[in-house]
Amino acid sequence: MKKPLGRIVFSIILCFVICLCYAGPSRAAQVGANKSAAMEIIVTSPWLNLIASFIGGVNVHVTSIQEWNEEGELVSA
Repeated sequence: MKKPLGRIVFSIILCFVICLCYAGPSRAAQVGANKSAAMEIIVTSPWLNLIASFIGGVNVHVTSIQEWNEEGELVSA
């Protein structure tokens, strides 16, 4: 039986949010005082970079292994 696409996307987002819960308010205070305390996340897509940076805020430092060139195509970073 196939799962609906919406349910799969929701499951992925839920897992991501649960992982970010480990970077709670006490961790935010540490990051505010020390930028090197931010959680390092490496993603595959520039879109994921944008989403992870938005959700994680100051608690994460996100790096993408791909980026867009002048033509809008994905290339290795």
